[in-house]
Amino acid sequence: MHSEHIPSYEEYMRCTVVSIGARVVTWTSAFLLGEKFTDEMLSHLGPDSRFMYLISVVARLANDVATFQKEVREGKLATAVGCYMRDHPGCTQEEATAGVVNLIESAEEELEWALFRSRAVAPEFCSHAVVNGARNSRFLYKRMDGLTSIDEEIMKLFQDFAFNPLV
Repeated sequence: MHSEHIPSYEEYMRCTVVSIGARVVTWTSAFLLGEKFTDEMLSHLGPDSRFMYLISVVARLANDVATFQKEVREGKLATAVGCYMRDHPGCTQEEATAGVVNLIESAEEELEWALFRSRAVAPEFCSHAVVNGARNSRFLYKRMDGLTSIDEEIMKLFQDFAFNPLV
């Protein structure tokens, strides 16, 4: 932040999919189910799997889209939207935001296929418990920063989540 360096989108994502904490939150919840996870299940759904990477991508990008304006006001230039703009010179903020939303939707589509493929090795409740990490992120950040919003806004967000599709 102090150097005002804006990394490439790829550079940014390498660091931030870890910093969003989706792996910790998701796997804490999954392990609290009380079921045993086999090595095969963990290879498909575990913390180091493509499945978990996609959940982290959805969480990070949903957060960045919702909080971009606030972070720019705070002087944070390295966000998914900012890095997208860096990688696409001449791109407007609106175009960059739309581009990042497209990346979220692509990750969600791939996640759906990964969920489908996981049925061969993991009970459905396990894979659904893990994929709910991405659903929770989209819920919290669909219209605004759901972690710092007032109760009335959270209620509207919950109603939107409960009755409308994520994508």
